[in-house]
Amino acid sequence: MTSPTTRHPKINLSAVILAGGNSTRFGAPKALAIFNGKSLLEIAISLAQQIAPKIQLSCNDVNVYSRAGLPVIRDANPGTGPLAGITAALEIAETDWVAFIPCDMPLLSRSVYDALLANLAETPVVATSHRGKEPLVSVWPVSALSRQPFRDALAEENFALHQLLSALDATFVDMTVALPDYRTQLFANINTPSDLAEIAANFQRSNS
Repeated sequence: MTSPTTRHPKINLSAVILAGGNSTRFGAPKALAIFNGKSLLEIAISLAQQIAPKIQLSCNDVNVYSRAGLPVIRDANPGTGPLAGITAALEIAETDWVAFIPCDMPLLSRSVYDALLANLAETPVVATSHRGKEPLVSVWPVSALSRQPFRDALAEENFALHQLLSALDATFVDMTVALPDYRTQLFANINTPSDLAEIAANFQRSNS
């Protein structure tokens, strides 16, 4: 078993970086795009290292990310959305909890995950931002796999993540309240090259 994280010593936790999308709108593997001198994947790895002692990468294409040097989890049902990566990660987890980190939110901070971990329950714990629910910024108990709503979703091939979270009675943590230093930039999401350029420009302005 993986040892508990030193920051949260009572929580047996691992971290999984979600890079399983097809990057159709981006036009290339999004996780390899450069933001502020580092790839989005490198940024996500740096954050994951602050959260948990064991880190894995969830993706569709092992060859694209082989240089990352991380254990790779293949999506259970490629092309069916992020729940495929979450499911595959929970199925092989050696910890009680798994923190999920989307690779396309380069401004996420450890404080977001600290707030999630401070609100652990027997259900997934999910961030909400000024935009609403952020289902990929979440911490899941591995035990969720054995709950009936999860089993039903897999049996019915229903990969609607929002619907499953509702059925599991997920806990939602409002980051606009939980974080005294909350900034809208924290949840900036990159889907296209223009998103990347805009977020990078805003980041440079705010740090100049």
